[in-house]
Amino acid sequence: MRFKKYFRWFLSAGGMVQITAPTSTTEWGYDQTENVTWDNVDSITFTHYKLDYSDDAGATWNVVVGWTVGNPQTYAWALPDITTSLAKVRLTLKDASDTEYEAISNGVFFIGDVTAPSGAITVPA
Repeated sequence: MRFKKYFRWFLSAGGMVQITAPTSTTEWGYDQTENVTWDNVDSITFTHYKLDYSDDAGATWNVVVGWTVGNPQTYAWALPDITTSLAKVRLTLKDASDTEYEAISNGVFFIGDVTAPSGAITVPA
């Protein structure tokens, strides 16, 4: 079975936003802080943003940060203490007229234990 990788963009009043991190190849450690980043594909001035995450491929969403003034195009996310290979992030932005623009990360990514095993590895001769 073959799977297609793609960015999911939502159009609203002609504008687009793209999440650039995380991607479907991302592996983030729980209880760490990682940057969620995004680009404005159109030159729209956004005034507010909010960020959510899903641990079940988008079936349900949890708030990371509610409506916040600005559009920093990056958010330092203190990751939750969960393990999932079905994580996604959803970004919602507003412009000055309160039009909302939404983007969801492409594919699913991993949150969990990403530490390397400690100790020596013995390879039989």
